[in-house]
Amino acid sequence: MNNQKKNIFFISSLIVFTIFIVLFIIKSNDHKECEEKEILEIKADGTTVKKKEHHCKEKYNF
Repeated sequence: MNNQKKNIFFISSLIVFTIFIVLFIIKSNDHKECEEKEILEIKADGTTVKKKEHHCKEKYNF
């Protein structure tokens, strides 16, 4: 019976820890330090091409 309580505690702790990590990743991935640049290029045949570049200054981006 004691071993079963340890297993329930371990599984509950693991679930709570996983939820905490997922919420932390969602909250910290706010892209406040990111910018998007739109670049127009004209190719040799005269067609224009729009490119979007996404630059982040964050150290970690999940």
